[in-house]
Amino acid sequence: MNIFYPEAFQGQGKTRHYFEGWYFKIIDRKAENIMAVIPGISIEDNAKSSCFIQVMDANKAESFYLRYAIRKFSYLKNKFQISIGENHFSGDSMTLDISKDGLEMKGRLEFGELSFWPKSIISPGAMGWYSYIPFMECYHGVISMDHHISGELEINGKTIDYNEGKGYIEKDWGRSFPQGWVWAQSNHFSAKKASIMLSVAKIPFKRFSFTGFICGLMVNDKFYIFATYTGAKIKKIDISQRQAEICLEDKRHVLNIKTINSVSATLASPEMGAMGGRINESIRAIIEVSLFDKRKGKPIFTDKSNIGALEIVNPQVLL
Repeated sequence: MNIFYPEAFQGQGKTRHYFEGWYFKIIDRKAENIMAVIPGISIEDNAKSSCFIQVMDANKAESFYLRYAIRKFSYLKNKFQISIGENHFSGDSMTLDISKDGLEMKGRLEFGELSFWPKSIISPGAMGWYSYIPFMECYHGVISMDHHISGELEINGKTIDYNEGKGYIEKDWGRSFPQGWVWAQSNHFSAKKASIMLSVAKIPFKRFSFTGFICGLMVNDKFYIFATYTGAKIKKIDISQRQAEICLEDKRHVLNIKTINSVSATLASPEMGAMGGRINESIRAIIEVSLFDKRKGKPIFTDKSNIGALEIVNPQVLL
């Protein structure tokens, strides 16, 4: 595993029970065309390995799972650049040439002014020092919290203009998704540059399990990280299948997050490397965020997004 480049392909030498997927969220300037494109690889064993592209359309609340032979997958070492057939993905761009299973999707998008998760030797990515633990069931990385998009896509005969749009990129890799989790993300707030990613999950650890969390809030290039590895605590968690209300706190700040689900689409999810699971994701959820400075006794950031991504899976295990 390449700890210091979590965005790059991590699965070199894997022959069984492994998955890796990159999540591209793309939104046009008027926020009328909201989509997620998820390229990835699934390794059950050598005979059943494949790669895939999932596409989710928020407007139609539908998704596509496009399966390709494993030989169609290629990558560069120590750099985030992968290809699935004639489809190419990196931190700088996405080129699509899909004509498969009822979906025609062609074009190229370029990404600029990426906002990176802070890195250090102690904390080489969003997972902090947990990145160094070799037996985690699932690893998580954030490639860009927010960036500009330029370019167009032709989708089933309709040209979509993504110039001056906004994007977000993250990834997951490992054996399986957790037993239960809530994940929320948005970089569409009334503030000019603000973005949040929250993940709370039931994490198996050797023979035990614990509820771990990662949350990054970026406001005007300043980053606030609340995570299990930073010593932050969950002060409140109230979750149902439709909404979640979570309060995180550290020595200096209190962060309140409230999410409400919307119309969702079904995505395939990994189970021991195979993409046999099914989860529902909304990318038109409501996300309310408030950050409070305890020492100064005043709010730092309060805002609301109507274009958030949200997954709530088996919430009962988090309570």
